[in-house]
This record gives sequence, structure tokens and C-alpha cells, in this order.
Amino acid sequence: MNILMFVPFGILLPLLSDKFKRLWKTVGIGFAVSILIEIVQFITGRGQASTDDVITNTLGALIGYGLIMAWQNVWNKAERSPRKIIGCLSPLCVTVLIFISIFTVYHAQEFGNMPLNLHRQNMSNVSVSSVVELSDSRATATVYNTAPFNRAQAQDFAENFFERIGTSMNPKRPPIFYPTSAFFYSQEDGILRVNLQTRTYRYVDFSSAAEADSSLSEDDVRQLLADFGVDIPANAEFISNGYGEYIFTVDDTSSGQWLIGRLRCWIREDGSIREIDNDMVILFEAAEREIISEIEAFRRIERGRFQHWGQLYTVEILSVELDYMFDTKGFFRPIYVFESLVNGREVVSIVIPAF
Repeated sequence: MNILMFVPFGILLPLLSDKFKRLWKTVGIGFAVSILIEIVQFITGRGQASTDDVITNTLGALIGYGLIMAWQNVWNKAERSPRKIIGCLSPLCVTVLIFISIFTVYHAQEFGNMPLNLHRQNMSNVSVSSVVELSDSRATATVYNTAPFNRAQAQDFAENFFERIGTSMNPKRPPIFYPTSAFFYSQEDGILRVNLQTRTYRYVDFSSAAEADSSLSEDDVRQLLADFGVDIPANAEFISNGYGEYIFTVDDTSSGQWLIGRLRCWIREDGSIREIDNDMVILFEAAEREIISEIEAFRRIERGRFQHWGQLYTVEILSVELDYMFDTKGFFRPIYVFESLVNGREVVSIVIPAF
């Protein structure tokens, strides 16, 4: 997006004035404007100041300049030169090849990328310590996967879900599909959002402003959800907050699969669903992999290889545990979560990938 944003910049400057037909002037101004944007972001705290953005913005200006100069060279018969045209288009061609290489490598690798913005922190004057003893031994951990929906399966699920709750698809509002989710609309002002990768979903019914019923028992809620085709595991823990919100949580590996997550629902006094937010996921064993030790993960914190926003002075590790997180290919992979006291006043969770 940064590249695309600055392509028009590189195209328009040479069109505005012949002075900008010199490469260094157009690209130099693109670089200067990009630096200015990052300085403003750094001072105001809006967005994230990053050298990556400077590089990609400047590359966008270079590509735009190359495109317009190649176009002008094609139309100028007197000075047309295939070598110049190829040279002008080379930034675009190289960038396309790089992107193709990135996506090829990504799709060839076994697992996806972790959704962590692991910018290197400046640790030169930061004190890092731990009040807990960290293990230096490596172990193995299981990587899990899900059975994702394709588009047809997601649509079938939505149609069946609407039918079970007594409504149907709205023919005037077709489904909207995104790479990882889909939105479906019911006849009764309901919206169903389906996560394609995990088969989880959230449904909200806007047809009535009636209050939720806060007097239901666990058996009542289970029966109502079963009537809507939502089966709750028998060993799920039940919580009622007293305001009409009912929650079931589960963490079960007894069946050879891993069922984990929670379901929240609000049910109106007439027995209709106001909202269901179902994050219960069925996970399947995909692989066993060696993970780094707690000490190795701690060393990454010392080197600043973790996600944090703001100035650092001290980092004190209070506890560490092995947890899981979905990567960009839908694999549920192990991570270390370090509960840390930052700058002596704020407790934050520092996440380090366990691979």
C-alpha cells in the first residue's frame, strides 16, 4: 500500500514541470516527503514511524517516475530507445519479481507467519531481569490445524443457521466474502459473520430492541441453543453475569482433538436470540516440532525482538507460560507469554514465538 500510494507522486511531478524529469529530483522529493510523514507520525504518535515506510514510499515514487518516463519515451519517436524504456520499467519489474518470490516462498513454507509486529526495540539502556527461574532445556510441542470453510461451505452453514433460528437469507443483500471471513444477512435484520479459517461465527439480530432475559438457568440456555442447532459440550463451564449474558467456556482434549474457546449469547425474554458469539474451535494435531527453551526466548527479549509500543527503561519478567496463537495459514502454534513489569509500573504480556 505504501508503494502504491507514492506511484502517482512519481507520475505527476514530471508532468507538472520539466525540472522533475531528472530522476534524482523526483525520487529525492519522494524520499523527503516520506521522511516528513514519518517524523510527523513519530512526534504526534499517530501511526507508526518506520524506516520500512520510507523505503517503500520512495520505491513507489521511483516506480511512478519510471512508468511516466517509459510512456513518454514510447511516444517520442525521435528519441525512442528500447534500452531507456527497459531501464525506466526496471524498478517495477524488479519489485514484481520480489513480490512473486515472497509469495512463492510463503506458500512453499510449512507454516504461516505469526501475526506479531516484531520490530527491534532499542535495548541499549534497558535493564532486563527475571524474578522466576527460566529453563534452558528444549522440548517438543504439538502444532494444531483447523478444518476451514470454503465459500460454498460457509454459505451452506449460513443458510442452515438462518433456517434453524426461523429466518432465511436476504435476497436483496448478497453475501460479502473476504479472504478470511464472510458476512451474511437475514430477512429479519440479522448479520452473521463467519470466520472461514476457524469456522467460528458471530450473529447479531437487530430486529428488536427487547432486553435480554437474565433469569435463565444453565439447562434453559443449553436447551434454547440446542433448539437453534448450537450444541454445547457437556463439560463446558457455564457463567451468567446477571445481565442477560450467558457464557460457556471449554478446554477439552479428551476426544483426541482439542476443543477450546468460548460461546457468549444474549437471549430475549421471548426466547429469540439477540446475539451469539461462538469462538469455540476444533483443533486437529498437525505436527510435533521442537521449540526453543525459555532461556532462548528470554534472550530474544534482551535483544529487543518483541512487540512493544513506547519507551523502555526496565523489563522485569514476572512469569512465563507456553500458550498458542494462530498463524497466517491457520495453524495453532506455540508461543511463550512473558508477563512483565515494564518501567516499574505497567504489567504487559510479551509474546515470543516458540519456534
